[in-house]
Amino acid sequence: MDADTRMALVGIETLQLGDADSPAIIRKIKWATKHQAREQAMRHLGMFEQDNKQKSDPITALTEFLMERTGGTSRLPIADD
Repeated sequence: MDADTRMALVGIETLQLGDADSPAIIRKIKWATKHQAREQAMRHLGMFEQDNKQKSDPITALTEFLMERTGGTSRLPIADD
């Protein structure tokens, strides 16, 4: 089996049935999907860490937005009816 084929394998299971005179061997090979391979490559390259750093807390973002809109005061403007 060449190196590229081995890298695409996720797992191999072997089950031996029968007796010593007539063994029956069942092999189950699990291949990586494109999605799994892409996700593993992104984790290896640290791409998820960069995305997580870019995300902000929505409560903090809302608070900062409201502070900018109210001119830095802690009171929110109330609309007059």
